[in-house]
Amino acid sequence: MTDQIELPPVPQSPPTITLAGFGDESPRVIRFDTSVNTELLVQLDVRDEDRTETLKMRWRIQSNNPAPGLPLNAYPCPEPEIPGDGEQLVRETTLKVVRSYFGRNTCNRIDVIVSGSFKMCRPNRDDGWDTTTQEDDGADVGRLSFLVWAYDGPSNDPQALPPAALTATQSCQTVEFMPPSATGATTSAAMGM
Repeated sequence: MTDQIELPPVPQSPPTITLAGFGDESPRVIRFDTSVNTELLVQLDVRDEDRTETLKMRWRIQSNNPAPGLPLNAYPCPEPEIPGDGEQLVRETTLKVVRSYFGRNTCNRIDVIVSGSFKMCRPNRDDGWDTTTQEDDGADVGRLSFLVWAYDGPSNDPQALPPAALTATQSCQTVEFMPPSATGATTSAAMGM
């Protein structure tokens, strides 16, 4: 007679994504100077109860003044992977966005999603953006949105003059921004307003 071994159930909650490094203080808007940086580097923390699951990341930019030629969804195919090591509950990854993807001197919202079960990779179409192999598509998708003010040089920095800062804030409010449920951070390429 052999003993049956019962394995613990695989956790079924969706992953969560946060901006790393700010603790409880989230920047209202990330400032990104495109005159000195070729890409925005944003550190992300991804928490997933299934510590062995390989996650994939997708992202897109929403803006009232999009950059010319901006793809509908900017993630590459195959999507960047965030592997699980079987031990860490929180994984670190970096989102890299080239400066040419940003509309200049206006608000840009970046939406990031991660999942271990995306259906297919079609970055130039919106119909498969967050579709998964799960019966309930939202059951395995982590979501994060944050705002970026991309500007060309110090004279266009929204903090340089009070009216410019007001313009930046008003522009960001006109984008349909859904605040993330978590905290935020960025690298030295970007700073909070």
